[in-house]
Amino acid sequence: MIDVSLYVLLVIQPISGWLLASHEGKLASFFGWTLPPLASPNNLLADIGYIYHGDGGALIVLIAIFSLRLNLKAWVFNLLRHSERSRHTTHKGRKPKLSDAS
Repeated sequence: MIDVSLYVLLVIQPISGWLLASHEGKLASFFGWTLPPLASPNNLLADIGYIYHGDGGALIVLIAIFSLRLNLKAWVFNLLRHSERSRHTTHKGRKPKLSDAS
C-alpha cells in the first residue's frame, strides 16, 4: 500500500508542477515540448496544484524514508532469523545427532 501511494504521488507531482506553471502564467515544457496551460492563473485547480506541489514533494520524501525504514527492518529481521536457523542445523539441513556432536 505504501509503494502504491508513493507511485501515485510520483505521477501526480509533475502534473501539479504543470498546474503551478499555469498558476504563474508560464508555459511548462516536457522533454522540449511546450505544454499548454491547464488552468488560468485565477482558477481554483491551479491553486490546488500550487499547494500540492510544495507539500507533495515533502510527502514523497517522508513516504520514501518510511518505506526504506520498513524494508530495512524486514531485511535485517530476515537476516537475523536466517542466521539463527542456520546455527541450529548442520550443512545438510538437519539437526545434529548426539553422535555427530562428539
